[in-house]
Amino acid sequence: MRAVVLYASVLFGCALTVGCTQPPNDSEGESEQTALDPWAKSYNFGVYGNSIAAGPEGDVVIGGTFDETADFGGGMLAGDEGRAVFLAHLDAAGEHLMSGSTGSNDQVKATAVADSGAFYIAGSYDGAINFGGGKLTGYQNGYFAAFDKGGASDFSFAVGTDTQDSIDSVTVTPNGNIVIAGRAGSDADFGAGPQDTGTLTKQGVIAAYTRSGEHLWEIRMPYADTVELKVTSDNVGNVIVTGGTYSTIQFGNMTVDAGAFVGKISSTGLPLWIVATESPDYYVLPYFRDVQVAPNGDVLILGYYYYGQCNMGDIKSPFIDDSQPFVIRLSATGKPVGMQMFDVPLYGGPPSFALTPDGEMLMAFNAYLSADLGGGLIGTGIDSNVLLARFSPEGNHIKSMELKGDRNETVMDIASDADGNMLIIGQFDGKVEFSGKKLDSQYTNATYVGRIDLAPE
Repeated sequence: MRAVVLYASVLFGCALTVGCTQPPNDSEGESEQTALDPWAKSYNFGVYGNSIAAGPEGDVVIGGTFDETADFGGGMLAGDEGRAVFLAHLDAAGEHLMSGSTGSNDQVKATAVADSGAFYIAGSYDGAINFGGGKLTGYQNGYFAAFDKGGASDFSFAVGTDTQDSIDSVTVTPNGNIVIAGRAGSDADFGAGPQDTGTLTKQGVIAAYTRSGEHLWEIRMPYADTVELKVTSDNVGNVIVTGGTYSTIQFGNMTVDAGAFVGKISSTGLPLWIVATESPDYYVLPYFRDVQVAPNGDVLILGYYYYGQCNMGDIKSPFIDDSQPFVIRLSATGKPVGMQMFDVPLYGGPPSFALTPDGEMLMAFNAYLSADLGGGLIGTGIDSNVLLARFSPEGNHIKSMELKGDRNETVMDIASDADGNMLIIGQFDGKVEFSGKKLDSQYTNATYVGRIDLAPE
């Protein structure tokens, strides 16, 4: 497969030289919005945005894939055969700063932004891909790429073995170190050389790097490859990782039985604790969708399960025979202390959540049915709807609403900005209205992105 080099067009000049174009100069169309005001916009047919991250100045980084062509405001990007990867950097009003594309038949799994303004992208590729720092080649490999604030390539690398490899998640610690989590063959090289255990099994791997890409430490978790790993950091640089497996889980010198798991690692790479779900039915594996750390150090896990029970420690969930999302709360030492369940059947796809700087929960659900999230019944019950909600740090309902549309809407990812507003990205088919804007996909699939104020009126 042919590689397409990622190219950038930025307001203050080209950061990369391959295929670089300048954004259109349209002074009459300049926004008068101040930073962190609500906004919304859409991108054309064939664009599939699935990741969003908040920058330090109200800016936004989005990532995903597209078919054939896409324009995020800086000129047309052309894809290769199949879906190309895109990365776009928007300012606080949603206007274009940088965008680029690369690869073919590849995936974006995660994006992240550092306090310095540097941003990161991770996922998987098949064949060849180039983020501006040189071509990466391989068969069903994982990739990770870093860019400076202007969009120029800092570094990029691939993880590849004979198995199907992927880098699922990326986070930035308070001191600027980068931590990634992925699944790869036991002989994969994450920077410290291959760590072949003599088996051909896949492993979960958590690895940390300096902001310049120097390898710091890594932890291998044999057989922890059933579902995507998610990783985040607390306010002192400790790392939290979640995942799931049907095998015994090994975490440093600790082991726990099979299940969905969450573990904590010190900022220097020392495993501190790990806990896992328990189920009366071995074949029932809950899915941990995302993990966040509250200001007080509590660990919050967004998950869902389709059947049976999801138990952890003294927390016992009800038996269900339908889909059900939940949030589990653990103390900073790993003790399960609470579980909140939401009566939103997940026929439309998994939920998303984020924590505001004050520890409030922002949540988004894909739903075909109406639901009451604490403020009364919302959702039209027609086609696929997006339901949004805000909860206090204790889990009490603050506000909920529906993303108004006339056909199908889905949410792929959300984040919180510094003011506690929701940043959201997803797909829609038809018309949708939010943040004072009416978006029209012309009855084809399109991507929406925007900032929503979910504060109580």
